[in-house]
Amino acid sequence: MAFHNNPRIVTDGLVLCADANARSSYPDAPATRGGDINTGWQDYGSNQANYVVLGKDSVKLIGSSTAWIGRFYAWPAAAVYTIMFDYVCDSGSCGVTVDNDGVTDNVFNTSLTATTTKQSFVSTKTITSSGASYIYIRRNSGSTDITISNFRYTRNIWNNLVGSNNDESLTLYNSTGFENWGLDTGPRCFTFDDTDDYGRTQDTLVPTANGTPLTLEAWAMTIDGGSGWQTVLGIHGTYTQIGFYNSSFRSGRNGGGGNSFLSSISISTNVWYHMALTINSAKTGIAYLDGVQVATGSVGTGSGSNGRFNLASYNGAGSEVLDGKIAAVRAYTRILSADDISQNYKAHKARFGK
Repeated sequence: MAFHNNPRIVTDGLVLCADANARSSYPDAPATRGGDINTGWQDYGSNQANYVVLGKDSVKLIGSSTAWIGRFYAWPAAAVYTIMFDYVCDSGSCGVTVDNDGVTDNVFNTSLTATTTKQSFVSTKTITSSGASYIYIRRNSGSTDITISNFRYTRNIWNNLVGSNNDESLTLYNSTGFENWGLDTGPRCFTFDDTDDYGRTQDTLVPTANGTPLTLEAWAMTIDGGSGWQTVLGIHGTYTQIGFYNSSFRSGRNGGGGNSFLSSISISTNVWYHMALTINSAKTGIAYLDGVQVATGSVGTGSGSNGRFNLASYNGAGSEVLDGKIAAVRAYTRILSADDISQNYKAHKARFGK
């Protein structure tokens, strides 16, 4: 199944799959724009002498004119949007102004300083009005060439890539960020603060009953080793979670108050880890870190009814939130074997420097 961004990923029993590196993980990605979250450049009037189009998502500002040179097409509807692009100056430093227009919300207006070191601009804003809009670019200082490349935009949605559940995607709330778009500095991922950033599937996606076998899996990192419990992926209503706790990898099922968590394995901050948890119908949990089994034991039954998959939070803003990054998550309604876990780890480990 090509939607996993790697044909070696185990697919049997898969109900949730989201990968920040997969093109089809993002909405608003019509085939006419390359099937990605990039969008096309549109010329702007008589100012074409002031720029050179390098591709559908890249343009070079030349000369010293401070006139608006053109625009990138952006959102079609009201939503939370993130725009992203790289920018670099041939020599010295130059100023660049970014502005959105076409709807009543003029929220992306900002000025940047371009230098000879490539930088990445990422900004998330709420657009409340429907209708086509554009991101305009112009120079505001300097005269050396400025290259704007890898322009992207996306809504606050992370698509579930499993075919039958493709409408049950993860909605990203508040100011969830994006990282490494176009810059060769690490894997593409989503960034979460430890205040109110989180993601959630719809109520209609019921991942598993309490007695049904389950596997949770993710690639994630924490940037704060002292923030208590930090959820990476969990299921509300069952207290089933994988994540971090005070500089350790932690996973299990609490059972509504019982201490039924496994795998208090020391980890480092700012390091990518592959984590997984399997729970069978006999309530035996097995925890894995970087493809290797690290703990096993009994876990809780789970309390209440199963609800949504939660990302970077146990149950919304401020609830056991992650201060870190997530690049991929998967969930299965079966027990993955040790070989399956190892296979999934090896499929993507090079991306994370393992």
